Amino acid sequence: MAASSWELEENVVLEILPANPYRDEYLIQLHTLLEDGSYPVWLAYGETAEVGKGICLGNQGHSVRIMGAKSRLAVSAVCEGTAAGGIETGTHIEYRHVLNWPAWWTNPQLPIWPKQ
Repeated sequence: MAASSWELEENVVLEILPANPYRDEYLIQLHTLLEDGSYPVWLAYGETAEVGKGICLGNQGHSVRIMGAKSRLAVSAVCEGTAAGGIETGTHIEYRHVLNWPAWWTNPQLPIWPKQ
């Protein structure tokens, strides 16, 4: 998993995670608000975030985990106050069922089979 952070300014929409066709899942967590109990952060997937619409991170420590096709879309966020948070992203490449993965991956036309 790779981790990153984000910071929002008051009423400014920000893309906090770009689209990625290989991503399988991610976790977004709200770490700090301007003051405890202040305005929530609103998230949107593949579109521009709007206050009052989408998934809401209501207070410090709230998080959302997105998996599957929706996780491949870009994520934007907006807050009526200032806020900061973090993201952990995961990608998945299936190679466990290929017996000689590095050789096969570099040249799939000529696989080198393991010696029997």
